[in-house]
Amino acid sequence: MKITFYLLAAGLLGAALLETLWIAASAAVRRRPVGAALLERWKNEELFFPHLLPRVRPRVGEALAYAFLVSELCWSAVGLLIDQAAPGMSEAWPAVVQAALSCALVLAKGLGCTEYSGRQLAALAALMGLFALIVPNVGGYANYLCYPVCVIVMFKDVRLAGKLRLALILSLADIAVHAALSLAGRIPDNLFGWTDRMGLGYSHPNSLGVAVVTALALYIALRYPAWRWWDTLVGVAALVFLYLVPYSRTAVGVAAVMVVLAAASRMCPRVFETGFCRECLALSWPVLGVVSLWMGVFYGRFNILSLADKALSGRLWFFNRAWNYGGWEWLGTAVDGTATWGNSADLSIWQADAALGLHNYHLVDLGYGFLFFMGGPLFLAVLLGGFWLTIRRLLRSGRENWGLAIMCVGFGFQLVCEHILLPVFPLALLGIALFGKNQKLPLSMIKTENRP
Repeated sequence: MKITFYLLAAGLLGAALLETLWIAASAAVRRRPVGAALLERWKNEELFFPHLLPRVRPRVGEALAYAFLVSELCWSAVGLLIDQAAPGMSEAWPAVVQAALSCALVLAKGLGCTEYSGRQLAALAALMGLFALIVPNVGGYANYLCYPVCVIVMFKDVRLAGKLRLALILSLADIAVHAALSLAGRIPDNLFGWTDRMGLGYSHPNSLGVAVVTALALYIALRYPAWRWWDTLVGVAALVFLYLVPYSRTAVGVAAVMVVLAAASRMCPRVFETGFCRECLALSWPVLGVVSLWMGVFYGRFNILSLADKALSGRLWFFNRAWNYGGWEWLGTAVDGTATWGNSADLSIWQADAALGLHNYHLVDLGYGFLFFMGGPLFLAVLLGGFWLTIRRLLRSGRENWGLAIMCVGFGFQLVCEHILLPVFPLALLGIALFGKNQKLPLSMIKTENRP
């Protein structure tokens, strides 16, 4: 994604310069001041690049978004099936093929099938400029910065409801493929030797938890606002599965938050329409991020934080060690990727000291802390602020979008204990914060889906 990110940035910059020259030339022909022409277009929110594929662009953009979604969500299951037919083949070429395919799709959509107003283009350029300063510092974790930008551009100006349905189907199919191959003995249940917890073919039981929570979040977003009592039963069934099979406490907690919010918002909609409730939910990301970092920094000074650390499986302790001895930078810190989770059979990462290397921030599984070390405080502030604005605008746009807001709130809770931040749609919804409430990423899925 790093190469895609740079190519997209260069393409947008070049297109913006060409568009500016076009406006300047048109103004000169009409004998108008160039500055006045540019300012008028800026104030009127007129679109840049309106002449690029004007008729076929919406349909092509929809097709590209579908193709990107399939390529991102199918690759894990496809790789497993390829390995069953030809062992080792999935490591030889699909990763390169996927990277090339994703790059082509993002560039085609972002440069040829997406409209930007001047303000939207400026906001995107500012975000990409900040991330471009951070990317060289983060080593192999550049995707944590490049991927969100590419996903945001990929899902701008598309109708979201159909993409959500496809994402849910593909997510469930991925879980089914992993589970079938695992139960058939074709792949190991997990790669970490868990016997009392099941991964059903995923590398770690927590990874299975992330997959199930992602599917549940998509289900909630699709079912809202027509949430019924049997939908609550589906959520409860997912909770029972998460507790009995992977026993992922993070996944159980996140699923419980989303199911409770979905059911409560249907039973007490007027409460959720109050400004106080909206602001509380919108502030979930900033509050969780700040509280997580505070607990990690001050771990050891208050007894209650020791209890919290035990509940979080030692995540506060490890963050505190990295904070005190590892250091951080404003524009991110290079990650030493030499250490892995499985360094030694008798060396627990929660008990290790310098033996694991305090600069291995990928071992900091306090998600907000990991992002703080990896991208720096500016990156974390942009992420927290973006989700605050996104959730706020979703809640203010109508009840039909509350399911999307609940999805975003749920993944904010997940980030407390997992540094995995690659579910597609929560990142795609950041476009609402980036491009403004008038941008075309639908604030109303139902109304947009039914438009002519």
